[in-house]
Amino acid sequence: MSNMRQKDLRPAPALIEFKGMKFLITDRPSDVTIHHYIMELKKNNVNTVVRVCEPSYNTEELEAQGITVKDLAFEDGTFPPQNVVDEWFEILKQNFSKKSSSSRASFMRSKRFSFRHKSHKTADSNTNTNTTTSPTTTTTYNTINNLQYQNLNNTKITDDTDTTCRYQQNPEACVAVHCVAGLGRAPVLVALALIELGLKYEAAVEMIRDKRRGAINAKQLSYLERYKPKARLKHKNGHKNSCCVQ
Repeated sequence: MSNMRQKDLRPAPALIEFKGMKFLITDRPSDVTIHHYIMELKKNNVNTVVRVCEPSYNTEELEAQGITVKDLAFEDGTFPPQNVVDEWFEILKQNFSKKSSSSRASFMRSKRFSFRHKSHKTADSNTNTNTTTSPTTTTTYNTINNLQYQNLNNTKITDDTDTTCRYQQNPEACVAVHCVAGLGRAPVLVALALIELGLKYEAAVEMIRDKRRGAINAKQLSYLERYKPKARLKHKNGHKNSCCVQ
Protein backbone atom coordinates (compact mmCIF):
# COMPACT_ATOMS: atom_id res chain seq x y z
CA MET A 1 0.00 0.00 0.00
CA SER A 2 1.41 3.39 -0.94
CA ASN A 3 2.18 6.16 1.52
CA MET A 4 -0.58 8.25 -0.03
CA ARG A 5 -3.09 5.45 0.48
CA GLN A 6 -2.04 5.08 4.12
CA LYS A 7 -2.50 8.82 4.66
CA ASP A 8 -5.95 8.67 3.09
CA LEU A 9 -6.93 6.12 5.75
CA ARG A 10 -6.07 8.46 8.61
CA PRO A 11 -9.17 9.84 10.32
CA ALA A 12 -10.25 13.41 9.76
CA PRO A 13 -9.48 16.05 12.41
CA ALA A 14 -11.55 15.38 15.51
CA LEU A 15 -13.11 18.25 17.46
CA ILE A 16 -13.64 17.30 21.10
CA GLU A 17 -15.79 19.64 23.20
CA PHE A 18 -16.53 19.41 26.91
CA LYS A 19 -17.43 21.97 29.59
CA GLY A 20 -16.41 25.05 27.69
CA MET A 21 -13.14 23.65 26.34
CA LYS A 22 -12.39 22.56 22.77
CA PHE A 23 -9.60 20.36 21.43
CA LEU A 24 -8.78 19.55 17.83
CA ILE A 25 -6.92 16.24 17.40
CA THR A 26 -5.15 15.88 14.07
CA ASP A 27 -2.38 13.93 12.39
CA ARG A 28 0.95 15.60 11.67
CA PRO A 29 1.01 18.09 8.79
CA SER A 30 3.93 18.46 6.41
CA ASP A 31 5.45 21.38 4.55
CA VAL A 32 3.35 20.30 1.57
CA THR A 33 0.04 20.17 3.45
CA ILE A 34 0.65 23.08 5.85
CA HIS A 35 -1.65 25.50 3.98
CA HIS A 36 -4.57 23.07 4.17
CA TYR A 37 -3.72 22.47 7.83
CA ILE A 38 -3.85 26.20 8.59
CA MET A 39 -7.27 26.43 6.95
CA GLU A 40 -8.51 23.63 9.21
CA LEU A 41 -7.10 25.38 12.28
CA LYS A 42 -8.70 28.70 11.39
CA LYS A 43 -12.03 27.03 10.77
CA ASN A 44 -11.93 25.84 14.39
CA ASN A 45 -10.55 29.09 15.88
CA VAL A 46 -7.25 27.47 16.91
CA ASN A 47 -4.47 29.81 17.99
CA THR A 48 -2.17 27.23 19.61
CA VAL A 49 -0.87 23.92 18.25
CA VAL A 50 0.71 21.44 20.65
CA ARG A 51 3.14 19.12 18.85
CA VAL A 52 3.85 15.92 20.80
CA CYS A 53 6.04 14.25 18.17
CA GLU A 54 9.47 15.24 16.89
CA PRO A 55 9.48 18.40 14.72
CA SER A 56 9.29 17.59 11.02
CA TYR A 57 7.82 20.69 9.38
CA ASN A 58 8.49 24.41 9.28
CA THR A 59 6.35 26.46 11.68
CA GLU A 60 6.92 29.85 10.04
CA GLU A 61 3.65 29.71 8.08
CA LEU A 62 1.72 28.97 11.26
CA GLU A 63 3.39 31.74 13.22
CA ALA A 64 2.77 34.19 10.38
CA GLN A 65 -0.93 33.47 10.82
CA GLY A 66 -0.78 34.14 14.57
CA ILE A 67 -0.76 30.47 15.54
CA THR A 68 1.71 29.46 18.26
CA VAL A 69 3.38 26.04 18.17
CA LYS A 70 4.34 24.39 21.47
CA ASP A 71 6.63 21.33 21.47
CA LEU A 72 5.84 18.64 24.06
CA ALA A 73 7.35 15.59 22.40
CA PHE A 74 7.50 12.26 24.21
CA GLU A 75 8.06 8.66 23.14
CA ASP A 76 5.59 7.13 20.69
CA GLY A 77 3.16 4.57 22.09
CA THR A 78 3.76 5.60 25.70
CA PHE A 79 2.20 7.91 28.25
CA PRO A 80 3.54 11.43 28.89
CA PRO A 81 6.13 12.10 31.61
CA GLN A 82 5.20 14.42 34.47
CA ASN A 83 6.90 17.49 33.01
CA VAL A 84 4.88 17.14 29.80
CA VAL A 85 1.64 16.73 31.76
CA ASP A 86 2.40 19.84 33.81
CA GLU A 87 3.23 21.92 30.74
CA TRP A 88 0.12 20.67 28.92
CA PHE A 89 -2.18 21.98 31.66
CA GLU A 90 -0.31 25.28 31.82
CA ILE A 91 -0.89 25.72 28.09
CA LEU A 92 -4.60 25.02 28.51
CA LYS A 93 -5.00 27.48 31.37
CA GLN A 94 -3.20 30.19 29.42
CA ASN A 95 -5.14 29.69 26.21
CA PHE A 96 -8.63 29.32 27.61
CA SER A 97 -8.33 32.25 30.00
CA LYS A 98 -6.64 34.99 27.94
CA LYS A 99 -9.68 36.88 26.73
CA SER A 100 -11.70 37.01 29.93
CA SER A 101 -8.99 37.73 32.50
CA SER A 102 -8.71 41.35 31.35
CA SER A 103 -12.48 41.73 31.09
CA ARG A 104 -12.88 40.54 34.67
CA ALA A 105 -10.28 43.04 35.87
CA SER A 106 -11.93 45.82 33.87
CA PHE A 107 -15.29 44.93 35.38
CA MET A 108 -13.94 45.15 38.93
CA ARG A 109 -12.20 48.46 38.24
CA SER A 110 -15.36 49.94 36.72
CA LYS A 111 -17.31 48.63 39.70
CA ARG A 112 -14.99 50.49 42.05
CA PHE A 113 -15.25 53.69 40.01
CA SER A 114 -19.03 53.42 39.90
CA PHE A 115 -19.15 52.97 43.66
CA ARG A 116 -16.87 55.96 44.30
CA HIS A 117 -18.92 58.12 41.93
CA LYS A 118 -22.19 57.07 43.53
CA SER A 119 -20.85 57.70 47.04
CA HIS A 120 -19.60 61.19 46.16
CA LYS A 121 -22.85 62.03 44.41
CA THR A 122 -24.89 60.94 47.41
CA ALA A 123 -22.67 62.92 49.77
CA ASP A 124 -23.10 66.07 47.67
CA SER A 125 -26.83 65.53 47.59
CA ASN A 126 -26.98 65.25 51.36
CA THR A 127 -24.92 68.43 51.72
CA ASN A 128 -27.08 70.49 49.38
CA THR A 129 -30.50 69.48 50.73
CA ASN A 130 -32.21 71.32 53.52
CA THR A 131 -33.27 68.18 55.33
CA THR A 132 -32.19 67.79 58.92
CA THR A 133 -30.18 64.59 59.25
CA SER A 134 -29.28 63.42 62.70
CA PRO A 135 -25.58 62.76 63.54
CA THR A 136 -26.46 59.12 64.24
CA THR A 137 -27.98 58.61 60.78
CA THR A 138 -25.02 60.25 59.06
CA THR A 139 -22.52 58.16 61.01
CA THR A 140 -24.39 54.92 60.20
CA TYR A 141 -24.56 55.81 56.49
CA ASN A 142 -20.85 56.61 56.32
CA THR A 143 -19.94 53.41 58.18
CA ILE A 144 -21.91 51.25 55.74
CA ASN A 145 -20.36 53.05 52.76
CA ASN A 146 -16.85 52.61 54.13
CA LEU A 147 -17.38 48.90 54.81
CA GLN A 148 -18.81 48.30 51.32
CA TYR A 149 -15.96 50.15 49.63
CA GLN A 150 -13.34 48.38 51.76
CA ASN A 151 -14.80 45.01 50.82
CA LEU A 152 -14.80 45.94 47.12
CA ASN A 153 -11.30 47.40 47.34
CA ASN A 154 -9.97 44.21 48.90
CA THR A 155 -11.19 42.13 45.98
CA LYS A 156 -8.07 40.74 44.34
CA ILE A 157 -7.77 41.38 40.62
CA THR A 158 -5.44 38.81 39.10
CA ASP A 159 -5.29 36.49 36.13
CA ASP A 160 -6.12 33.62 38.52
CA THR A 161 -9.72 34.79 38.98
CA ASP A 162 -11.99 31.79 38.62
CA THR A 163 -10.33 29.98 35.77
CA THR A 164 -13.16 27.54 35.05
CA CYS A 165 -15.70 30.36 34.71
CA ARG A 166 -13.41 31.99 32.16
CA TYR A 167 -13.23 28.80 30.09
CA GLN A 168 -17.01 28.93 29.74
CA GLN A 169 -16.95 32.63 28.89
CA ASN A 170 -14.56 31.99 26.00
CA PRO A 171 -16.34 29.15 24.18
CA GLU A 172 -14.72 29.83 20.81
CA ALA A 173 -11.17 29.09 22.01
CA CYS A 174 -9.67 25.82 20.76
CA VAL A 175 -6.29 24.11 21.19
CA ALA A 176 -5.02 21.73 18.49
CA VAL A 177 -2.79 18.80 19.40
CA HIS A 178 -1.13 16.30 17.09
CA CYS A 179 1.36 13.44 17.08
CA VAL A 180 2.24 11.52 13.89
CA ALA A 181 -1.08 9.81 13.14
CA GLY A 182 -3.15 11.52 15.83
CA LEU A 183 -4.08 8.18 17.40
CA GLY A 184 -1.84 7.83 20.46
CA ARG A 185 0.03 10.62 22.18
CA ALA A 186 -2.28 13.46 21.16
CA PRO A 187 -5.51 11.72 22.24
CA VAL A 188 -3.90 10.79 25.57
CA LEU A 189 -3.30 14.45 26.41
CA VAL A 190 -6.87 15.33 25.51
CA ALA A 191 -8.13 12.42 27.62
CA LEU A 192 -6.17 13.78 30.61
CA ALA A 193 -7.89 17.15 30.19
CA LEU A 194 -11.32 15.51 29.98
CA ILE A 195 -10.60 13.56 33.17
CA GLU A 196 -9.54 16.75 34.94
CA LEU A 197 -12.78 18.34 33.76
CA GLY A 198 -14.78 15.63 35.52
CA LEU A 199 -15.13 12.65 33.16
CA LYS A 200 -14.28 9.10 34.17
CA TYR A 201 -11.43 7.69 32.12
CA GLU A 202 -13.77 5.26 30.30
CA ALA A 203 -16.08 8.09 29.23
CA ALA A 204 -13.13 10.25 28.15
CA VAL A 205 -11.70 7.47 25.97
CA GLU A 206 -15.12 6.67 24.52
CA MET A 207 -15.70 10.33 23.62
CA ILE A 208 -12.37 10.47 21.78
CA ARG A 209 -12.71 7.08 20.06
CA ASP A 210 -16.17 8.03 18.86
CA LYS A 211 -14.50 10.66 16.65
CA ARG A 212 -11.03 9.13 16.38
CA ARG A 213 -11.43 5.40 15.85
CA GLY A 214 -8.49 3.32 17.02
CA ALA A 215 -7.15 6.05 19.32
CA ILE A 216 -5.20 5.14 22.51
CA ASN A 217 -3.42 1.79 22.80
CA ALA A 218 -3.63 -0.70 25.67
CA LYS A 219 -0.58 0.69 27.48
CA GLN A 220 -1.92 4.23 27.32
CA LEU A 221 -5.36 3.05 28.39
CA SER A 222 -3.85 1.42 31.48
CA TYR A 223 -2.12 4.70 32.30
CA LEU A 224 -5.38 6.64 32.02
CA GLU A 225 -7.11 4.11 34.27
CA ARG A 226 -4.53 4.74 37.00
CA TYR A 227 -4.45 8.51 36.56
CA LYS A 228 -5.82 10.46 39.51
CA PRO A 229 -7.23 13.92 38.73
CA LYS A 230 -5.68 16.73 40.77
CA ALA A 231 -8.13 19.57 40.12
CA ARG A 232 -5.69 21.09 37.62
CA LEU A 233 -8.48 22.79 35.70
CA LYS A 234 -10.44 23.89 38.76
CA HIS A 235 -9.84 27.24 40.40
CA LYS A 236 -9.01 27.00 44.10
CA ASN A 237 -9.26 30.34 45.90
CA GLY A 238 -10.90 29.44 49.19
CA HIS A 239 -14.18 31.23 48.39
CA LYS A 240 -17.33 29.22 48.97
CA ASN A 241 -19.13 30.68 45.96
CA SER A 242 -16.31 30.35 43.45
CA CYS A 243 -17.27 28.76 40.16
CA CYS A 244 -15.75 25.36 39.48
CA VAL A 245 -16.30 22.32 37.27
CA GLN A 246 -19.19 20.22 38.53
